[in-house]
Amino acid sequence: MAAKDVVRIEQEGAPTLRGDGWVVPRRMEIRSARDEVTLDLTRAVITHDTLRIDLDMRAGALKLVTRPGIVVDTDTTPWRRATPR
Repeated sequence: MAAKDVVRIEQEGAPTLRGDGWVVPRRMEIRSARDEVTLDLTRAVITHDTLRIDLDMRAGALKLVTRPGIVVDTDTTPWRRATPR
C-alpha cells in the first residue's frame, strides 16, 4: 500500500487513534479541539524519512507512540508545553 502525501484529521470532542499497521503519510494536518489524538507508530508502515505534523489543537493532547529507532524532534515546535517521555 502506498503512502499518501497528506492526511488530514479534523475532530472535535472525540478521541482519534491511528494504529496497527496504518501507512504513515509524508505530512499530517491535524485540527482538534477538546480531546486527544494518538498516533501509534509502533506497528505503522513508514515509507518516508520524515513525517511533518501541522497541528492546530485547542484544549487537547497529541500523543505519539513510537518504536526504537524513531526520533521525535520537539525542539523546533512552538508548543507551550511539550513533554517527551
